[in-house]
Amino acid sequence: MGNGNLRSTWATLTALVLVAAFMVGAAPAQADEDCYYDPVTGRLVCEDDGGGGGETGTTGYWTSWRIIGTCGGGGVGGIVVDIRTGLILALRDYIVDGEVAESQSTCIDLDDAAEEIWTEVASAAAALPDPGWEASPDGVISKGLTGLETWLWYSNPSQVGPIDATWTDPVTGLVFGVRGRGWTESITLDTGQGRYDVFAPTWDDAPAMGGSQDAPAATHFYNTTSAAAGYPNGYPVSVEVYWVGEYRVRVIAGVWTGWARLASTLTEVYPGRYEVVEVRSKLSG
Repeated sequence: MGNGNLRSTWATLTALVLVAAFMVGAAPAQADEDCYYDPVTGRLVCEDDGGGGGETGTTGYWTSWRIIGTCGGGGVGGIVVDIRTGLILALRDYIVDGEVAESQSTCIDLDDAAEEIWTEVASAAAALPDPGWEASPDGVISKGLTGLETWLWYSNPSQVGPIDATWTDPVTGLVFGVRGRGWTESITLDTGQGRYDVFAPTWDDAPAMGGSQDAPAATHFYNTTSAAAGYPNGYPVSVEVYWVGEYRVRVIAGVWTGWARLASTLTEVYPGRYEVVEVRSKLSG
């Protein structure tokens, strides 16, 4: 198993238009008020320090974080989420006596959700039954034969998902839905004499890539018995499966980003032995 960098480079630029209003902050709280943040209530409490300019016991509070646009600006009457960067702007206000006294904003990188969903995708892929050496003739029913084309295929599932999870931004506490899916981008069939690669560059290409007994993914012609080649227990064969994935993020209810490629990958190798013999005709009578 091999996991790469969990940071994803977005393959395409996709834009989503969302409806949101921008909030305009009023003047900040007066300087002669004594304010402190209460971690229990999550509110900023301000009290008069005796110097005037504020009401004794005045208490303010922070609103919940909300998405208002993109980091770098958004259109009037709406916002544009740049799928290439995944950066969106969240804002919260400090309210005193029903008015906005202060505002805070932060950029949220949706790309950070990649680690969360890749864990789910990789776990689902690893939980599939281990594939065996699929060949016809095979080492169980008969044996591989020289002078006869051997058919090779991969019969295990080549896709997992879609899988749904959630990701919580650590700064704002906003919870985003994340959807991921994975597939076998490549399958390598090693016959002990040569390697055959089958590719599926996209999710839609994956279902039939492994072939079947009726439509093999590859064929190989053994011209030497395994014993004569120095493998008395059979040729060392293997199936190597390379998993990739992609994901999307729910920005607000009912609105998702486009699919983006995950940087992390998973490689699984399943070795085996395949005995190849020579069949000779014998005259009798």
